[in-house]
Amino acid sequence: MGMEFRPYYLAREWLKIGHKPLVIAATYSHVRKIQPKSSGHQQIDGVDHLWLKTNKYTGNGIMRFISMILFMLQLIVRAPALAMQKPDVVIASSTYPLDIFPAFLIAKFSGAKLVFEIHDLWPLSPIELGGMSKWHPFILVMRFAEWFAYKMSDKIVSILPCTFSHVALDGVKKENFLHIPNGICLGDEKKSLDTKDNTTLSLIKNLKGQGRMVIAYTGALGVANALDNLVQAALRVMNLPVTFLIVGDGPEKENLKKSAPSNVIFIDKMSKDEISVILKHVDFAYMGLQKTELFKFGISPNKLYDYMFAGAPIISAIESGQDLVDEVKCGISIAAENPEALAKAIEEAIHLSKKERSKMGRRAKEYVIANHDYKVLAQRFVDFLRG
Repeated sequence: MGMEFRPYYLAREWLKIGHKPLVIAATYSHVRKIQPKSSGHQQIDGVDHLWLKTNKYTGNGIMRFISMILFMLQLIVRAPALAMQKPDVVIASSTYPLDIFPAFLIAKFSGAKLVFEIHDLWPLSPIELGGMSKWHPFILVMRFAEWFAYKMSDKIVSILPCTFSHVALDGVKKENFLHIPNGICLGDEKKSLDTKDNTTLSLIKNLKGQGRMVIAYTGALGVANALDNLVQAALRVMNLPVTFLIVGDGPEKENLKKSAPSNVIFIDKMSKDEISVILKHVDFAYMGLQKTELFKFGISPNKLYDYMFAGAPIISAIESGQDLVDEVKCGISIAAENPEALAKAIEEAIHLSKKERSKMGRRAKEYVIANHDYKVLAQRFVDFLRG
């Protein structure tokens, strides 16, 4: 259903090695491309899902908070019945930490291990990225939920690589903490190779036939992605033979279109398989984020691993606690929200030989296959729980 792939891939791998995962989620989420048709039970690729009815919303206002509360309350009501299924492990895995309360009850009633999985550091994320006051009632509730999660969970799993210093402040011990990043699924490569998007592929081939370099961004078009940085850099390199493809949708799309020069082309969002095909044909893939202290704890965007798996060299405009693009030597890494630096990186990219770009792409793919295969990550997760 996109775009939150992690629970699906982990559950599917756990099923393959003999476990019986149940994924419980809301009927509506803004990150999904496809919403479930109704509440209740559904089986997807053998994995049991339970959808709890929640309201639709847009943005990060009161309606999204209501959706969070509805989901949490329904799960609290269902906690005794779910506990009767005698789970071995209950994992609270969501962007926000409120799920820890019903997860705690289910684990308490059943005697299961309780695991809290960190996606984003709430309430730091809405404070740093959304500009909310640390004394806002919503932030205070989230901070209490975060503290509760760290105190009551048996294990903490973090998608972000550099968060132990943060969780240690609430007493989490090193042996109860593990970083397990997002990843890729090797079994999906053949399927993506069979997928074709003739219109966009033809566009890329035509551009290359004209001697132009193609740099693509794929994903959400939101404020956090700092795509105005890419547009501003595109203005600075109008004299160079380079075209930018921005593939996706989001709240910033219309604003970006208004300010974008003629060397930027917007393409509507595609499926994960279609994007995999496109990325194999571009010269560079671009990713960027806002400049914020929050990212000192690291990032683990699906986009990065998709780029690497496709073997695309990467231009990264992110300042983070971990810089994989620089570590793996699979592209060009620069400062965040700096159009001048990005324009210089684009000039550097144009002057790289095809052989040099090919080496970057090969290093990216080899690294992500060795370190981010969901089959390997799922087993690491299980081994950690048994420890």
